[in-house]
Amino acid sequence: GSYEVLDDFLDQWIERIDHVAIFDLGLALYTVLYKHPEAARSFYVRYAAHPVVRRGLFELMADPDFQLAHADEGLRHYLDASRPVDDEQGSSDRLFARSMLFRHHFLKGDERAVDEGRRLYAELLGPDDLNVVHLFPATRYLTYGLWYDVLQRRTARRKRRESMVVEWAAERLLQDRSELERNIIFHTLVEGSLRAGILDRLVPDISRLFPDIDPDRFNDPIELDRLLAAKEPNGLRVHFKRVAHSQ
Repeated sequence: GSYEVLDDFLDQWIERIDHVAIFDLGLALYTVLYKHPEAARSFYVRYAAHPVVRRGLFELMADPDFQLAHADEGLRHYLDASRPVDDEQGSSDRLFARSMLFRHHFLKGDERAVDEGRRLYAELLGPDDLNVVHLFPATRYLTYGLWYDVLQRRTARRKRRESMVVEWAAERLLQDRSELERNIIFHTLVEGSLRAGILDRLVPDISRLFPDIDPDRFNDPIELDRLLAAKEPNGLRVHFKRVAHSQ
């Protein structure tokens, strides 16, 4: 059957999991599932544990807008197939998936956001705990904590977290960061504080972290949208629209 052909194809890439072509492979898988939503559920069930699909589709094509059919179910299958929490890779994978699920439900404004936030922040991780986690999920985890504090109306805790996130970002930016990594920190921090309703409080700190950006742009909604679009670090948002429009 067709699954056996795909099994063989994906298995060929396991030893080349870090090859640059895994991004294109993930984009191809995403495009097929986007065009054929009826295939999504069975695909997640069969391949959520496959290392090439985990890397190429779930991670490199991480979809903050949940455009695929049953995307939340897909991430839950990814979670179920992750290694134990006490495993470094397993802990990182779970942090990634739970942050994405919390984001999805928080932005939808649905009641599951509180439960997802409770699971994500049940054991509070500090900056030192995140040194082994990829920059993107680490930045999301720390920044989305502001949303959880807003949901729980924990103003004092949110203010402490604001300081922690800014200090962490300053320390990470002192390292020799690529443009993509700087964009990850900038975009996540700005979007996170904007959605939490506290961007005005953090503009002075963000301007200090990114002195090349005119602070007046934060006060103009149109300019802010342009700025976020220009600094967009998400590979799917950057590349999928071009592929979709070219069909």
